[in-house]
Amino acid sequence: MFFDYYITDKVSLGLDFTIHSLRKNYQVETKSSIKNLLNLLNMQDMGNIPDSTIADLVNLVSDYANTDIITRTESSTNLTYLKVPLKVSYSHKNLKFSAGPYASFLLKALTKEVTTQEIPLLKALTFIDDIEGAKYAVSMLYPGYYSPDEETNTKKKQYNEWDYGFVAGISYTFDSKFFISASYSYGLENFYKREIEGYSTWRENHSFVRFSLGYDIGKSEIVSKVMF
Repeated sequence: MFFDYYITDKVSLGLDFTIHSLRKNYQVETKSSIKNLLNLLNMQDMGNIPDSTIADLVNLVSDYANTDIITRTESSTNLTYLKVPLKVSYSHKNLKFSAGPYASFLLKALTKEVTTQEIPLLKALTFIDDIEGAKYAVSMLYPGYYSPDEETNTKKKQYNEWDYGFVAGISYTFDSKFFISASYSYGLENFYKREIEGYSTWRENHSFVRFSLGYDIGKSEIVSKVMF
């Protein structure tokens, strides 16, 4: 929905109200070490197992085994906004140029994250899965090791509710009153409230191109009376 106020027959001031959705995807890969778990065991009271034995095991694994834990997270977020741009437009024959600022308010967010983990050491020690309770313990510590760990949420708290920026566009109206348009929006606000650990970019703003096809129903009587 949009409103145009014609200052002259070529210059107008427009206000739009649009609902639009954006999809943001990112992939993160982080690397940690299973040595942290082994060191934790080293500090625990293991009953009949001598502390020196556990310490020797930790040192042996650290020196000769691949202790990496590779965690990969793929995230896809759908963000739905109410966008209100205020644009100044200039018309020349069938062409129309417009530009101006906009403000957007986040209505809802739907995020899906899939996490997988690769642990070469556990993969090599296949007998661990045969130990009673071991597989359950590994699943609790590393939920993405045996199968992808999926999480879906609709919380908006990690995103900024407001976005501000600029939009510029051009449209062409055919003699049949159908028109095509293209616009470019550039947001100034970081839509994440926090930095994502391991993500290479500390800032993300909305930047996109939109193409439209529509029909011009003409100017209302009220607008026509205002025109010079």
